[in-house]
Amino acid sequence: MKDTLKEDMENMTRDFSKELEDFSAETIQKQQAIASSVTTDFVKHQGESFALNKEITKLFRDKLNLEADLENAMVKIRNLEDKLYG
Repeated sequence: MKDTLKEDMENMTRDFSKELEDFSAETIQKQQAIASSVTTDFVKHQGESFALNKEITKLFRDKLNLEADLENAMVKIRNLEDKLYG
């Protein structure tokens, strides 16, 4: 009876240790996969952010150029009106 009980305890301890090792290995794999995914996502986000900021800068520069062109056109119109109407 004692031997059977002792053997059962050893089996349970061995099974628990094995499950614990498997769980630890699985957890490490998941952590590595998550870290890799986060790194990949971060790099992708940085690239997209850079591209969007570059586009925003270009659009802002174009807006300023259009505003300057509009101002120049308005000056020309005023000058023509002054010439036309005296």
